[in-house]
Amino acid sequence: MKYVISILGASFFTLLITTHASANCPGGMVAQGTNCVADHKEKTAAADSNFDVLGGIMDTSKKEINVKEAIDGNVKNALESAEYKAWEQGSWEFFQASSKAKKGEYCTALFNKQGNIVALMGPGGSYKGALLAFSNLADTANGGGKFPIPEKPGTIELTLYQNADQPAKVKAFHWDLGQEDLVGDEKPLIVFAVPTIEAALETMEEKINFRLEYNGDIIEQVEWHSGQMAKQKLLACLKGN
Repeated sequence: MKYVISILGASFFTLLITTHASANCPGGMVAQGTNCVADHKEKTAAADSNFDVLGGIMDTSKKEINVKEAIDGNVKNALESAEYKAWEQGSWEFFQASSKAKKGEYCTALFNKQGNIVALMGPGGSYKGALLAFSNLADTANGGGKFPIPEKPGTIELTLYQNADQPAKVKAFHWDLGQEDLVGDEKPLIVFAVPTIEAALETMEEKINFRLEYNGDIIEQVEWHSGQMAKQKLLACLKGN
């Protein structure tokens, strides 16, 4: 399926994000103009509870990074294992991001390549839209650096690149799923609101290369593969299967 291109040349995925008029937002977020922004009154409590399973998946990924560093170059069998190859080449995980989710809610497809994460999440609770989320756990696990870790929830302005399409400056929600004030537990997320999961699914190509630029630095770059398989898995979850 060819991408739908705006007059500025932005891809359909980018167009969905930049033109979305938010009627409602996920827990921990409120509508402000065309964006979902942090609800500072509720802080991150609602957001964290809605994505507790996602937080657990991110914890597992961070542990895998540490194990990889420990065995790299030392244990040949480990490096040749199916698990290690999946981590190195990138693989998908499918789950409901909240432990309180009903059938068909919070359906998530998460692609992880060496700690570089992109996830597409469906509606849940009162939120009827979709979310496109990014994290760079490899960066945070190695002491941090380029991928920003927020001191409090808020918004962040950055440039989104998708494949060879024209880049677009966009605003996203920015929060940390890690435990507050616990050093080493950082799980930062940059999250874009998408109007509907159906619109997001229409954009799922077999391969998509995403890059996020912040303050002149590429803070995240990840290319997913097997997008059609992931799309079918998401559809099954959304139907309650």
